[in-house]
Amino acid sequence: MTLTNTLSPILTRLTGWRLNGVIIVFTVLLTDVVVALVDWALLSRVSLDSMKVSTVSGLIIATLVVSAAGALRARIAQRQQLTLEQVVERAQANMNVAVEAAQMLFWELDLVSGKFHFDHGRLAWLGMASDTQASTMAQWLALVHPDDRGVFIQRFEAAKPVGGPEFSFDYRIQQADGGWGWVQTQGRAKARNAQGEPIAAVGGTLNINQRKLAELALVDQNQFQNALMEAIPIPIFYKDAQGRYLGFNQAYEAFMGRSRTELIGKSVFDMASPELAEVYHAADLQLMAQRGTQVYESQVKDGAGAVHEVVFHKAAFLDSSGQVGGLVGGILDITARKQAQNQLQESERRTHALYTLLRCVADNVPDMIWAKDVDKRYLFVNKAICEQLLQAENTNEPLGKDDLFFAQRARSQHPDDAQWHTFGESCQDSDALTLQRGCTGQFDEAGHVQGHFLALDVHKAPLIDDTGCTIGVVGSARDVTAEHAAQEKLRIAALVLANSSEALMLSDAHGQIVDINPAFTQMTGYTRDEAVGQSTEFLRSDKHEAHFYQSKWTQIEAAGRWQGEVWNQRKNGEIFAAWLTINTLYQEDGSVHRRVGLFSDITDKKRADELIWTQANFDQLTSLPNRRMFQDRLVQDLKKAQRAGSRLALMFLDLDRFKQVNDTLGHAMGDLLLAEAARRIAACTREADTVARIGGDEFTVILAEMFDTSGIDRIANDMLDSLTQPFVLGTEQVQVSVSIGVALYPDDAQTQDELLNNADKAMYAAKEAGRNCFSYFAYAVQRVPAGAGRVNESAA
Repeated sequence: MTLTNTLSPILTRLTGWRLNGVIIVFTVLLTDVVVALVDWALLSRVSLDSMKVSTVSGLIIATLVVSAAGALRARIAQRQQLTLEQVVERAQANMNVAVEAAQMLFWELDLVSGKFHFDHGRLAWLGMASDTQASTMAQWLALVHPDDRGVFIQRFEAAKPVGGPEFSFDYRIQQADGGWGWVQTQGRAKARNAQGEPIAAVGGTLNINQRKLAELALVDQNQFQNALMEAIPIPIFYKDAQGRYLGFNQAYEAFMGRSRTELIGKSVFDMASPELAEVYHAADLQLMAQRGTQVYESQVKDGAGAVHEVVFHKAAFLDSSGQVGGLVGGILDITARKQAQNQLQESERRTHALYTLLRCVADNVPDMIWAKDVDKRYLFVNKAICEQLLQAENTNEPLGKDDLFFAQRARSQHPDDAQWHTFGESCQDSDALTLQRGCTGQFDEAGHVQGHFLALDVHKAPLIDDTGCTIGVVGSARDVTAEHAAQEKLRIAALVLANSSEALMLSDAHGQIVDINPAFTQMTGYTRDEAVGQSTEFLRSDKHEAHFYQSKWTQIEAAGRWQGEVWNQRKNGEIFAAWLTINTLYQEDGSVHRRVGLFSDITDKKRADELIWTQANFDQLTSLPNRRMFQDRLVQDLKKAQRAGSRLALMFLDLDRFKQVNDTLGHAMGDLLLAEAARRIAACTREADTVARIGGDEFTVILAEMFDTSGIDRIANDMLDSLTQPFVLGTEQVQVSVSIGVALYPDDAQTQDELLNNADKAMYAAKEAGRNCFSYFAYAVQRVPAGAGRVNESAA
């Protein structure tokens, strides 16, 4: 085996006669050398005969060797042939296994004829029917999806030139069920002609439908996720396991004030201050170590340097190997909420401090103080009401309970004493009345508490919240039991007043006079016999309307007292003014016992007051209301208009060229002109209107209940016509005109000052328009600059 192995390479390279010649020459030479060496060893010389014999012997041996070498060579060739066939067979088997495993359709394309060569049985690997007509390039192209066919041809043509790219393309091809499946074809030119043009190509086509659909699904999923991220209004971001930003939504870019290129691939240390970056980094490491989710509060400084209070919501995500691939997070800006919380805490602190102060004050005053809801249940009480009225253990016990609860509890403890506790119902009645009226009210409430008579001076008002809604009642009460006792003493005191200069009238609970004093007779002319038995109203005059007396008695019934001015009539029919005070005296059970009326004659004082009042409120020259009276009436008329929801007009009048008349003819003539002008202006108005002189040649007119401007126009035109008529001043005759400005409530103004100011501006616009005309503020505001001043005397 060793010689065979040694000679095999030589014999493989030397074949035919060359090998036989080499064997013969080598064998003869070898035999001659051996014989020569033997002769030399034995005879010390080489014999010619020996050399002849050796040559013949060498030829014989060479013949045998050649025969043996041929046999050996034949054996070697046979073995090599067997080995090559085994290799080819094994390679073919491996190739078939590989093809079966890959399910790749191998093909060869004759580019000259356009024919395809492949195993049609393997079309099933591509999802196609085995009998599909696809033997030519044209037939194959017909099976390619129309949307992919153009790109297929473009890629195929691009691969034809020498040095061009290999053909490789993913496309859809028609399936056996009529649908479309994704395949991938790769190929190259196999042979070219003398001109370098490809004449044959080889390649393979692989079914990639599942992989491609998975890839497309992944693309769709990514697009959906991206759209979802962009739709989320809060900033969203995600990072890799090393903390580098991989992506984020537009809300994050807007929040941070940085572009995508500035952020991708960066870490928190590139974007935040070192202190905040350490906080973020530590939280990220903790999340990726523990996995799951994470929520914490922190701060973020945006690109503009503004610091935001935020809440981070983060979650770790895993990669395909199950390891943490990074994290995704969202940022909720809670700056406004934090500020609101701080404000709320501060408000609560102040409210608590205020409540503490209120509690301290309320519990240290002798008066009873409380607050109730609309169902008359207590919301707040002080110590005084707990001790004096409710007999509650502390200020917390009454909360949520009403007066009836405490009244019934007290009565249940003393069922044999009907007068043990009579408060409760009366408290709730006055609560209901206060809620119904919607305004502050005073009530005299009397009853029994723990068997003792108690009289209270009660004041109640609606409890209004921030929205203006009534949510309950607040009130205070003072124990006036001692005052009631003092009222009984008034009865005795009335005897003392018998000789008083003030008239005294004592009546019973039904309003019938039971006694008078001498001053009553002196003041009214009625004797005691004439007065006793009469109603206390028998002195009435016609100066008051019925509602005046109704209001008076309503207050007397409610409060037990009344004081005010009243016009009475003497026996001789003379009307006189009296200052009347009425007080009620109660029985121990709280019922009315007597009413005492004291009055004095204030007629002289009234006349003096009226004179003073007239001088203070009316212009002496024109007898018109002056500025003070005008302002008072304007306030009252505005209130009426507001309550009635009606319109009110204010005219501001300024006489044109009055100063010229005054300077030329003198102040006396000027006064005559003003008096006549006042008379003419008043003649143009209605009885209910107010005409006032507010100074110099300036007048105002208040027109109440003006529902449209046509009435205003008529009055203004009447004034213009009247004041342009000549004025006869002694022996002189002059002519002036007037400029009128009109402002409307509520159209032009809401307040007294604003209305007057706007009427003044409108008058200024009338002056600017040429005088002897009137202008509404709504039009004047377009002509007169804001803040324009009044026209001075010299310009008039």
